[in-house]
Amino acid sequence: MSAVHDRMPLVLEEAQIADWILDDSNTEKLLCQVPGDLKRQDDFEQMTLLAD
Repeated sequence: MSAVHDRMPLVLEEAQIADWILDDSNTEKLLCQVPGDLKRQDDFEQMTLLAD
């Protein structure tokens, strides 16, 4: 992510958005989770559709 931003963005599922905005008791739990899309374990991944 460092090429995009110097900090990791918080990635939420749609169902978690209200908890993030409205319920402070869920803040730490949401910040510590590993988003499902980032749990992939591939040997390679296409990063762009167009060649540089």
